[in-house]
Amino acid sequence: GLCKFGLYEVFKVTYSGLLDEETAYTYRTGVYLAASATAEFFADIALSPLEAAKVRIQTMPGFASTLREAWPKMVQNEGYGTLYKGLAPLWGRQIPYTMMKFACFEKTVELLYKFVVPKPREQCSKGEQLVVTFAAGYIAGVFCAIVSHPADTVVSKLNQDKTATVGSIVGKLGWAGVWKGLGPRIIMIGTLTALQWFIYDAVKVWLRMPRPPPAEMPESMRKRLEAEEAAKSKPDEFKCKYGNKCIPAAGRCNGTVECKDGSDETFVLCRNNTCPELDFRCTYGACMNSTVRCDGKRDCADNSDEVIPLCRNDFTDFNICTERLIDDRQYSRSVDCNNLRLKCDNGQVLKEPTRCDGHIDCEDGSDETLARCAEAECVPPLFRCAYGGCAFPKAACDGIEDCADGSDESFELCGRVLPSKTTTTPKPVCTLPPPPANGSYTMGGTVTGVPGQTFPSFMLKFTCDEPYEILGASTLFCFDGQWTEDIPTCVRFCNLPKHPTVQYLCQISDEEVYNGYRECEEKEPEGTVVDPQCRPVYYYPGNLRYMRCIDGEWDQLITCIPECGRLGTPADALLLGSQGREARRNELPWHVAIYRRADHRQICSGTIVKHDVVISAAHCFWNKRDLHPVSNYVVAAGKLYRRWNHPNDTHVQTSDIREINVPVRFLGSDTNFQDDIALILKVADVPYVSIQDCISDTPEGFRVYITSDKICAGYKNAATVNTTKRGAHNTTSPSIRRPISGHPATPTTSTAGGENGTALCEGDSGGGLTFPARERGTIRYYLRGVASTAVNNQRLCNEATITSFTHVVTHARFIQEHL
Repeated sequence: GLCKFGLYEVFKVTYSGLLDEETAYTYRTGVYLAASATAEFFADIALSPLEAAKVRIQTMPGFASTLREAWPKMVQNEGYGTLYKGLAPLWGRQIPYTMMKFACFEKTVELLYKFVVPKPREQCSKGEQLVVTFAAGYIAGVFCAIVSHPADTVVSKLNQDKTATVGSIVGKLGWAGVWKGLGPRIIMIGTLTALQWFIYDAVKVWLRMPRPPPAEMPESMRKRLEAEEAAKSKPDEFKCKYGNKCIPAAGRCNGTVECKDGSDETFVLCRNNTCPELDFRCTYGACMNSTVRCDGKRDCADNSDEVIPLCRNDFTDFNICTERLIDDRQYSRSVDCNNLRLKCDNGQVLKEPTRCDGHIDCEDGSDETLARCAEAECVPPLFRCAYGGCAFPKAACDGIEDCADGSDESFELCGRVLPSKTTTTPKPVCTLPPPPANGSYTMGGTVTGVPGQTFPSFMLKFTCDEPYEILGASTLFCFDGQWTEDIPTCVRFCNLPKHPTVQYLCQISDEEVYNGYRECEEKEPEGTVVDPQCRPVYYYPGNLRYMRCIDGEWDQLITCIPECGRLGTPADALLLGSQGREARRNELPWHVAIYRRADHRQICSGTIVKHDVVISAAHCFWNKRDLHPVSNYVVAAGKLYRRWNHPNDTHVQTSDIREINVPVRFLGSDTNFQDDIALILKVADVPYVSIQDCISDTPEGFRVYITSDKICAGYKNAATVNTTKRGAHNTTSPSIRRPISGHPATPTTSTAGGENGTALCEGDSGGGLTFPARERGTIRYYLRGVASTAVNNQRLCNEATITSFTHVVTHARFIQEHL
């Protein structure tokens, strides 16, 4: 027995560990058979000498009377081999016997708990579990006796006759002979096997050793099989919990038990049902026609339609009045709420009315029964017990039996059993709290009270004085000393609207312990600490500091500004002509091209100064006396090639124009193109990304920086490539030079150019002349001029010309008026 039971446990765990969880469960019978066969193999090696001596003593009177006397005689007369002469037949008898014994026992225990025992193993006492063990052991013993009886007969004959063999014995006895004596052996083996399992299990209980429960289906396998069954089932069917029976979906929670296991009419399945207004709701949740009440027939599965107070013409239960009270409705005229039930069924008189609240007040428990509470209406968020009582809103599976029948902690609802029954004794009460600072509350219904006064239950509605607001739930319910939510407070909130340039992250803290960040709401309570983070392609010119909500105001409200004027990281070098140097994608992200819509011909350039504003030259849109219609033009950002739909332009963003503004003094050639600047308002915003960016401005206006690293962008006409011009000569102040194309320089223009082929070309008008400056460690380019005019000698690009630029700083007021 020591080897058999002990080694079986070892090999069962070992063989199960060689398989994955689902395979081990699916083929668990095979595991039982393999583990028991292996254990018996080794156990028989230890048993064979004992078995040989036992048979010799029983069948040869006078040979020996003890094991100590028998073994030496057997070895002396026949050698050590005689001790193992019956080992092979012993294996033939004991291995099938043991395989049947253990496998049958394990499966019988599973079946008994599944179909015979009325509750899960976890809910059974240790004594009840031992009874199941004894019954399963006896059933297993019967099968063991049957499968091992022929081999047992042969082994006995072999030990009686030294010269006999297995074949000779079987031939002599015949088929019927080897089964002789089966009946008495069944009684003997069944009883012995049952006692073996009972003693084995009882010793484990006594020594408090682990007692593994019957094999349970792995959770992953259960969910997979349920999904497969659901896929097989029709959408309009309900599958009973046990067996393969399916019933129409309308059959669940209809009052009639159609599944043999009753799983279609259970409290757990039906408890959250919402019945139509005119229907009657059975206590466990099924919906019935209201005419079934008190008709003398059982229509609800729990018979609650025949035990409700209405059937007894009883209107003295407290639950009817408290339902009206909590829900702010008028009392029913048929109910005298001043004459509530104070007496229990056994005559006991209570100090306060019975309430169907989950707590038993009557000694006989009559205040918390289906008959008393079947029609109690549990106002949300109260938890409705299976018998009708109303418990704490969070009673379900909270580890405490708040319902008198324990239905809030049932195994079916919670999937586990409480280690020991715990109840809320003595009965708790609800105490009115002091009103919140800068606020107040009112009690629901007609009940009034003062802070510190106790009630069985109540509802509070909180309000705050202006300008304070509620932090927490505004309506709370207290039931038997437990609140649905924490008591709210009245605080001032700071408005924090979402902003496209910055992400506001609020610190998460509990009692001043930092726990990370969360996305801020548009209103945050005082005391909130915000960590502002600039979004991509935006920056903050100062030091980003925490924002704090103090008395309804932020100590500072931080927003970010676009990362304007920064050269992008050059990429994708492009082939250029002799003028300028090669331009690269993303190098001048503020540059745009302006096209004529009719033929998509590029006519001018421009500079992005805001997400929907471009600065260009006024003459690009001028028609002798007035501007052309805005519908004639379209703006393209991120272009490197002049041609409208060039295949290598992969990051282009286009926009229609909704408005063009030019200075009132601009009259084109009539005034020598003085004030040649235009503000274009686009229809579509250009988001600031790595390919399109804006040129820098400052709060004080458009600053001018004079350095030797000026940049102006344009398109080389011959190669149709965006060309970067560097090294253009610069005038540091308005100056008068020789007339250019018949238009002298003016106080609002400057000239630039050189003899090294760094002039602009046709279509470059309106492009920006930018100058770099270091700002807080970052090089930013500021818009200084707008390309205006150059000598026209019928050449698309004239490398020997000087280009005039409109001074941006002299038009700062005009620009700011239209931004």
